[in-house]
Amino acid sequence: MLTPEHSKIAEPARSLTDLRKVWSGQDKPSELAFYDLPFQWFVTVTGFGGLIWVLAKVVAARGRTYRWERASQRLTLPGGRSIVPGDLAEVDKRKWHKFFVTLSTKSGEPIKLDLLKFYPLEQWVLDMERTAFPEAIEAEEPAAAALAPEAPAQSG
Repeated sequence: MLTPEHSKIAEPARSLTDLRKVWSGQDKPSELAFYDLPFQWFVTVTGFGGLIWVLAKVVAARGRTYRWERASQRLTLPGGRSIVPGDLAEVDKRKWHKFFVTLSTKSGEPIKLDLLKFYPLEQWVLDMERTAFPEAIEAEEPAAAALAPEAPAQSG
């Protein structure tokens, strides 16, 4: 026994007539332009190229690791070189607000560090600076306290 759904399939001529009635009152979709398919391939290739570029950046960043030995305050740089507070001649913080710092060693070689990309690196640099230049840190603390807003007085 055929159901009403089967009867529609069984009568293709009637289905074609019904479809023509439906589509006759509507606008015909526009045909593809000559550049549509090449542009789609361009977008695809560009997208995959961008993906490969991002993956290459991720792999390169994984290779750039800093290691910190808390006991000796030894900072090991990605190239394998390590520095301790005794190696520092100066800590240049002129670009600190942009998360960059330059460590000048006693041998005269500057080491530029990007503090934003590597999270604990900022604290490690500050620890090394406190150990290498304790008098400079003590001189900065009163100035920083003077700029800080005063705490309200507590009644005891």
